[in-house]
Amino acid sequence: MPHQAQFTTADIDAVIGWTVIRAARRATRLLAAALTEHSLTPVEFGVLVQLAAADEELSQADIARAVEMRPQSVAPTIDALITRGYLTREGPRGSGRTSRLKLAPAGNSVVEASFQNVSATNAAFTNDAAPTMALNSALLTFL
Repeated sequence: MPHQAQFTTADIDAVIGWTVIRAARRATRLLAAALTEHSLTPVEFGVLVQLAAADEELSQADIARAVEMRPQSVAPTIDALITRGYLTREGPRGSGRTSRLKLAPAGNSVVEASFQNVSATNAAFTNDAAPTMALNSALLTFL
């Protein structure tokens, strides 16, 4: 009979990468719930808010980098946001052609409306007894 590895919950929790993945999944569910009333997914919110924060129009590749996705993977999200009237595309679309994406007025409105809900989720990550700035700083540095 083969030997079965023995691990404790503490052993598993000590694997930082796995803990980050679990935390990211939980955070995604929390953000998804906060965005439900605005009919946005966390990725759609990410695309819109990155464009809202940009000083210029962005390419699909720029947006993909900002939301930590591949350009091909973010394409359906961008297309859906264009269809919903939240984004506009300037210039030709196609392989080897760079088109620029811009936040439409409706996209700006939904970002403004949803940002408060998203910001309110910060409370789930804070504890009044322990400051979180160092943790947040460490996470952002890692990212």
